[in-house]
Amino acid sequence: MSRKKKEPEAQFYSLDRIHEVAERKKARYIMVFGQRSNGKTYAVKCEMIKNFINKHKQSAYVRRMKEDITGARAENLFDDIVSIGFISDLTSGRWDGVKYRARKWYLCHHDADGEIDETCEDPFCYGFALSENEHDKGRSFPKITLICFDEFLSRTGYLPDEFVLFMNTLSTIIRSRSDVVIYMLGNTINKYCPYFKEMGLRHVAKLPAGKIESYTYANRELVVVVEHADIAPATTRSASYYAFDNPKLSMITGGEWELDIYPHAPYKFTVENIKYKFYIVFEDQTIEGNLVYKNSDTFLFFHEKTTPLKEFKSDLIYKIEPDPRANVFQSIKKNYNPICHKIGLLMSAGKAFYQNNDVGDIVHNYLLECDRI
Repeated sequence: MSRKKKEPEAQFYSLDRIHEVAERKKARYIMVFGQRSNGKTYAVKCEMIKNFINKHKQSAYVRRMKEDITGARAENLFDDIVSIGFISDLTSGRWDGVKYRARKWYLCHHDADGEIDETCEDPFCYGFALSENEHDKGRSFPKITLICFDEFLSRTGYLPDEFVLFMNTLSTIIRSRSDVVIYMLGNTINKYCPYFKEMGLRHVAKLPAGKIESYTYANRELVVVVEHADIAPATTRSASYYAFDNPKLSMITGGEWELDIYPHAPYKFTVENIKYKFYIVFEDQTIEGNLVYKNSDTFLFFHEKTTPLKEFKSDLIYKIEPDPRANVFQSIKKNYNPICHKIGLLMSAGKAFYQNNDVGDIVHNYLLECDRI
């Protein structure tokens, strides 16, 4: 893509605040999440360009699926950077565009007709997909000092053992070096994320917008800094376009965590209508499930368990982590016994209702994990 006329730069997200914290703490991981299209990825892509031009170092762009680093998506990845003349200004016109080829991005220059007349010999960025982790094993990337894992938060589900795949990808790139910084970027679409648990980020889901916190570990050299990005001023001007009464849209306009709308109880019922109780333990949360009979209807109702789970041997408990006890099972979708079969049938028939959308979101994410078992 050739350079267009430079337009005034909007006030979007800036890395300045988290960079100050990361440099002071000597952080190896910089995690930023917040509202959609607030400039998180744009800011890191600018860092990639500066990393190559100013330091002669390369970057890695990581996504979950290979479709995100191939084809038109890959070819257009840096169009927003090129369109404002960032590359041309930074190189005094030596380079003015980006060319994509075979999971690599190169700086390039265009002639008066808009055709590429020169391409930089070395790529400034390589593309990696977690779904094809084996693809890059054995290769060497000694010049990569910046890694960007974009869209690390998912609402539709994660790859089996995804955190391990991510660590393997980092190992392939980093090897034995200590000069690499990893950016992890995401939209506030799912606060029940396996990365939070695997990385020991226990309080991240409750981090207010605009706040930064850091995490340290037994290995003192490992530091993770996390920012819940504040609302970008440029996006508030367009917020009225998304002002419908739908909680899922608040993530676009205000950076809040996205929640789906889940069906609530169809009508009131009493304790006498509850014929069976069971529990889902997921991400340090305990949800009680009720098998309800009323008015010749049978349905499931899920609500928060506000008291500690005593875990009697007769209680049916579902949790993803393997457990040797006879009353604990992993997947609510499998028929371990007659009552499990009944619960599974009601779930698949759409006869499940929830106390509120938060409870629905916990069960939703638990079900995604069940699909991976």
